Amino acid sequence: MEILSEAEMTGLFELAVRDAGETEVETRSGGMTGRDVLVLLKVAAGWRGGAAELARELGLTAARTCLALERGRRVGLLDADKRLVQREALVEFFAHGLRFTLPADVRGGRTAPMDPAASAAAEGDERLGALLDLADIMRRDGPRERAAAARELARRLSAYSFS
Repeated sequence: MEILSEAEMTGLFELAVRDAGETEVETRSGGMTGRDVLVLLKVAAGWRGGAAELARELGLTAARTCLALERGRRVGLLDADKRLVQREALVEFFAHGLRFTLPADVRGGRTAPMDPAASAAAEGDERLGALLDLADIMRRDGPRERAAAARELARRLSAYSFS
């Protein structure tokens, strides 16, 4: 059995305390977060594994991923088993609510990611990257661009065969 140094133990403890505090705030707020949207889009892009594997794939903690899945189910964007996105509801939320829930933070002509883990998660997943790009359009652009992005999101979700 490997023994951790005092510095490693302190670092793990600080990380756990920070994660617990952020998770508690997210749970109390009840609102959707960038992390929730990232998890929803990964499911929409075809994820079929369990929550623990999903967390590892996205670089998130299992607790945060489970909370994101539960919030998605609670607001009607995921089915009861938290395995399939509700396509029409997701498109409606993205087209009409995403820019108010997660407004774009544009810096130097680029939209800041809605969650720090988004860029790394999209690197190895072309589908997820495309869905995140559509989400960014709906967060920052005008009505015409948002409408076109919503149509493309609906088309892609249909192509991915989700109900």
